[in-house]
Amino acid sequence: MQPEILNIIEKRLAGERLSTSDGITLLQNADLLSLGQGANLVRAQMHPQKVVSFVIDRNINYTNVCSCQCKFCAFYCKPGDPDGYILS
Repeated sequence: MQPEILNIIEKRLAGERLSTSDGITLLQNADLLSLGQGANLVRAQMHPQKVVSFVIDRNINYTNVCSCQCKFCAFYCKPGDPDGYILS
């Protein structure tokens, strides 16, 4: 593991909050295995139980047409929009 990545992981394990710069460094320089190992160390520190579970969330969007126009999603289309769809 690269020293700069290890330093960021150790910073988090010490209870420090990661900075935007830390996040950018992880995004640009950390390989997937190092990120996974670091995440597992943090998980083990926060939740030391031996059994863990993960949820794969699948959400089938039967339509992207919405009349609410709320700020929750960024993929909706207004009724009548040519990019709108409804699955049947």
